[in-house]
Amino acid sequence: MARDAEPIVWANEAVREAVRRENGRRIVEKFPQSAEGGRRWERFVDGAGNIMHAPTTNCGSIFDLDDPAARDIKRKQRALGVFPLRSCPVALVMAGEIGQETVDASLHGAVPCAPDSYNERRPCPHALKEAELRRLAHAEEMRSRFAKLKSDEERMEEMTQVARDQTKELVQGLTGAITGVLRSATEQGATAPSPAAPPPGEKKGK
Repeated sequence: MARDAEPIVWANEAVREAVRRENGRRIVEKFPQSAEGGRRWERFVDGAGNIMHAPTTNCGSIFDLDDPAARDIKRKQRALGVFPLRSCPVALVMAGEIGQETVDASLHGAVPCAPDSYNERRPCPHALKEAELRRLAHAEEMRSRFAKLKSDEERMEEMTQVARDQTKELVQGLTGAITGVLRSATEQGATAPSPAAPPPGEKKGK
């Protein structure tokens, strides 16, 4: 079948991944599959401040960004504060596209950027600031979580210490009980009456 006769023509010649260097590491980012004639994915800023590619429809042959699946994706993004990199988060908050609680307090009440002053390749300052603040907050949260994690050696040492304390309490309890029994027996022996002496002239045992 001729290519121009296919109902869905996949852009097989398109680049499906991007390779970049980040902190000395080779990062390969995969792009969602897309049909020719439209775009079903874009770059977003997620809740942790990561800039990622994400699909905006449920399959590569659909470009309707207002179908039920696309609306469901938008609802989830709105709830998580995920916003397109090509947009201004301050303007999105004012338009009700994302909740004010999902952006940093320093952006509350800020003036949104002019619509024609930014795009995906040149994000607005508010988008870059929000992404950076989210990354810092996420990194701090991860450091706090990792600080609470303990190594196997630390957990084993704690378990050993608990066993030592329990053994010590048990020994102290047994020692106290035995000491009490011995003390009671000694006191009973000291207060017991002595046997009566035999009358004069009578031999003992008769």
